[in-house]
Amino acid sequence: MSASSTITREAAREIARSGAHRLAAMVKPDGTFVYRLHNAAVLPGYNLFRHCGAAWAIAEISRQLGDADGDAAAAARAMRYVIEKRLKPKNGGLCISAGRITRLGGTGRAMLALLALDAIDPDRVFRTRAEALGTFILSCRRPDGGFDQKMEVRGKTVIELRADDHAGEALFALARLHEVTGARPPLTGAMDSVARLRQRGFGVEDQNHWMVLALATLHRATGEAELAAQAGEICRAILERPRYRQKGETLPLAGRTQALTAYAGMLIRSPWPGGAPAGAPGASDAMAAAAENLDRLLAHRLDDGSFVGGRNLPEIRIDYIQSAALAFLGFAAALEN
Repeated sequence: MSASSTITREAAREIARSGAHRLAAMVKPDGTFVYRLHNAAVLPGYNLFRHCGAAWAIAEISRQLGDADGDAAAAARAMRYVIEKRLKPKNGGLCISAGRITRLGGTGRAMLALLALDAIDPDRVFRTRAEALGTFILSCRRPDGGFDQKMEVRGKTVIELRADDHAGEALFALARLHEVTGARPPLTGAMDSVARLRQRGFGVEDQNHWMVLALATLHRATGEAELAAQAGEICRAILERPRYRQKGETLPLAGRTQALTAYAGMLIRSPWPGGAPAGAPGASDAMAAAAENLDRLLAHRLDDGSFVGGRNLPEIRIDYIQSAALAFLGFAAALEN
């Protein structure tokens, strides 16, 4: 697969690898990250969800490209911090919390990191904790296919919160859990949720890249055409409404790129008559848009592999590096097909 861009497959791989290496260098001895930087000064603040996402990026890039620099050890240290300090029992499984309230956001990212680390160096603790997080996510499913997203850790009170990114992230993690372990409940639950959510056009309006990642992973497991069509609806919205580019910010560019390359890879693995599901963009259109996004992202990259938040957001933050590095990784993976 080719795309019109100055970025080659090898260049994309090296940018992804350098991002993982930079994140690994930001993991402190206690397992937490240097979270935000500006002009070499450490800024205040912390976010446990982004901690898990950064650890996942290091581990996933190391898993796919090889751990030549030993970066996975830093991701493992970051996730041991989570296991030892931030996992709490809930609904027969485990949730992530820094206090008395747990939110679904970050749980999926923690699962993804643990599964990637287990693939690099099998670790029963990482595998069993990932499975327990999956049990919790499944317990949060609602009859409409969505999820309870905020609740008391020790009580039964559910606090209303509807963040579509959290739902897509949870479904992606369940799909990966099935892909890695072969367990049926995560697959059954995820497939039921995506079918119900499609009925209300979930993920299209907000161009939810987590949902596309979930659909692509489920498609690898089942080959069901409806999943590619559902992902195509979201990617068509990305192509037809590229307003996310106007702010010149890293996270919208990187997230949409992850969606576009995952969708293109889905089409390439299972060619369609005419190139795509009816009314959906083809792989070449998706990859061309992804390539343009990556060209824009390069303006936000620093020499040490970091990414700033955008043209008006000059600080470095771990989720900026995470999302951008994974965008380049997804582009390289699609070009390999």
